[in-house]
Amino acid sequence: MANSSVVTLPADLNDIEAMRRFLTKLVEEVDTLLGYRGEDAAVTQEDITTLKEQINAISTGLAQQVITVNTASDILATTGLTFSQADVITDYTTAGNETIRCINTAPITITMRDAPLTSERVYIIQTDARVTVDGRIRNINGSPSILMNTKKLVRELLYNAASNEWLII
Repeated sequence: MANSSVVTLPADLNDIEAMRRFLTKLVEEVDTLLGYRGEDAAVTQEDITTLKEQINAISTGLAQQVITVNTASDILATTGLTFSQADVITDYTTAGNETIRCINTAPITITMRDAPLTSERVYIIQTDARVTVDGRIRNINGSPSILMNTKKLVRELLYNAASNEWLII
C-alpha cells in the first residue's frame, strides 16, 4: 500500500454531491493524520507513552506493597526459619513464631498475644475474606490494628521490644 490513495478525486468534478463526499473524506483523513477527528483530539503516541509510564509506576508501587504467595511454605523457604502453622477460619490469637493462613470466607480478627518475645515473627496470609489484625495491648506500626482486605495478601509482623510494638516488615 505504499503508493495507494486513501481518497480519489471524483470522475465528474461538476457533481456537487460527489465533490462533497470527496471533501468530507479528505478532511477525515487529514484529521486522522494530524491526530484529530473533528473537534475531539485523538489519542496520540505521547498519550500512550504517558499512560504506560503511569501504569508501570502504579504496578511497581503495588508490587512493593503486596507480596503474593500460594502457601505458607513459600514464606518459610525464603526465611529458613521454623514456625508453627495454623489454618484458621474464625477469630484467632497468636501463640508465638508462627504462620497463620486465614482460609476464612467471612471477616475474622487475628489478635496478637499479650506477651510476645523479642524479635518474635508472625506471618499472616489472607487467602479470601477480610482479616483484621488486632495488636491487643501493643500497636502495629503505630496503630491499634491493621486491615488486610486484598486476596493473597501477606503481612510479616516483627515484635520490637525496644519500641514495644509490632512492626510490619
